[in-house]
Amino acid sequence: IASELRENVRDVGEGLRVLVRSAQATYGVVAIWSMRALLGLVLLAALVLLRARFDIGATGFSSVWAALALGGFVGAVLVTPVARLLGYRGVAPVAMVVAGGAALVGGPIASLVALLPTVFLGGIAMSATKIASDTLVQRGVPDRFRGRAFTVYDLGYNGAFVVAGLIPTAIRPLLGDLGVILLTGGLALLTAGLLLLWRRRVPEPIEVRYYAGARGDEVPREVVFEGDSMDVLEVERSWQEERDGERLQVFRLRLEGGRRIQVSQ
Repeated sequence: IASELRENVRDVGEGLRVLVRSAQATYGVVAIWSMRALLGLVLLAALVLLRARFDIGATGFSSVWAALALGGFVGAVLVTPVARLLGYRGVAPVAMVVAGGAALVGGPIASLVALLPTVFLGGIAMSATKIASDTLVQRGVPDRFRGRAFTVYDLGYNGAFVVAGLIPTAIRPLLGDLGVILLTGGLALLTAGLLLLWRRRVPEPIEVRYYAGARGDEVPREVVFEGDSMDVLEVERSWQEERDGERLQVFRLRLEGGRRIQVSQ
């Protein structure tokens, strides 16, 4: 058992190192952990508020979770067109603004009628951020490290929600339930601003699709960049090079519209 635990700890440590080495994967992980923590804060504070002031029962709690789930479905539908407009890096800041604005507007109105739209918008923001973050992590981490990287991702994803659920118990006597909700909204807007500054340093992920066939995997045929799919009109040059101890196949491509890019695998 001790040996297995040591091996698991090594895997988690290696996954963390891989995530840190990739700017877009680190950005995606921080974005989803932050959103998850903020959702935990506002959700627990809202449920405690409704229980204390209005004594809602199982039906009220079910309505809150249903609004959150419905928002999650809508967020999954909206994330693709939003990412096409803003790139996957731009989804999290916008989602933070939506969630923070909803908390600041709906928080002071202590009623179930006001809470449900707030939670619904929080569900949209959470789902959109998660899908965008998953994409950034998947494209920023090599295949052979992806399982270990997502182990770290999942530990933080669930841990952030648990820790966020504990925080209101400590600060509620000072701020009250409404104060916790308003603090969450303010933190969401602050996080959105920090992510907007950070995203300028993070490259937008590029997906390269290859021809199938005996040796076809060596020839790119299509590039997806910022949500747009562009055909490869010509492989102008290809070569191999060593980088950080890895042998890479590099292509210089001419895309439709005249853009030229260089990619490696």
